[in-house]
Amino acid sequence: SLISIYKEIYNIKDDLECILSVDAASLDRPNKKSHTHVFILYFQPLNYKYKCFPIHVYSKENGNCDENILELIDHTIDLLKDSGIKIRAVASDGDPGYNIKADETYEKYIHIFEEKGFYGAVESIMSSNEIFYISDLLHIIKLARKRIIKGPVTISTSLNSQFSKDSLEEILQLGMILKDDSSLSFMKDFYPIKLFSIENTLKLYNEEKYNEFLYVLPFSFWIESIMSPSLTKKSRLYLLRITFFMFYSFLSQYEKGEFVSSP
Repeated sequence: SLISIYKEIYNIKDDLECILSVDAASLDRPNKKSHTHVFILYFQPLNYKYKCFPIHVYSKENGNCDENILELIDHTIDLLKDSGIKIRAVASDGDPGYNIKADETYEKYIHIFEEKGFYGAVESIMSSNEIFYISDLLHIIKLARKRIIKGPVTISTSLNSQFSKDSLEEILQLGMILKDDSSLSFMKDFYPIKLFSIENTLKLYNEEKYNEFLYVLPFSFWIESIMSPSLTKKSRLYLLRITFFMFYSFLSQYEKGEFVSSP
């Protein structure tokens, strides 16, 4: 099998822990006589020494996740398990079809966080044999940039203080990263990675643009914790803890109805 060849190439003797990523792509079919979308299942070992690669392509009449896609994921995980591959998590975009699985993960571990704290929840996740459904970082930061481009944006509960791509550009001077509003721009990983940087976060703070700073900060810390080649595990978890608490605070305010317009 393909996995057997893969393990032979890398001389992998033990079970291998991986992430299974899922994403949809549209196809150009002018005659409308065949499926217009494909779902790609992407094999991502947690050990960076091993290469990632697509393991399955599934054609579909649309790009929406449904029960068939969820069953395909479960079947793929079972097949991989038989080949000594342990899937730790399934990463996907914001398609609501994954919500039923993602909500199960969230509801369980948010309760553990509320009882045992951030590091207690991390320990529970690390020791668990469950498969977690998570959102993909790149999809999230692309959506965060898109929100700015489509703006204006506010994080103020009074909704009185707003910022836009133009007001950010006056300070950050990033060019196309903030000016490109084409549909293709929302698919580029490069733009949000460059936008949500520690350097830009500090610029906003030094300019006393605190709302903009608080919007950018959690994304920049999240990216840094994942992509930095030199941070220790302890430092990565510290940045992730700050990121989590900021997002959790925004969510709590939203759920309490605190984001309301002034009379």
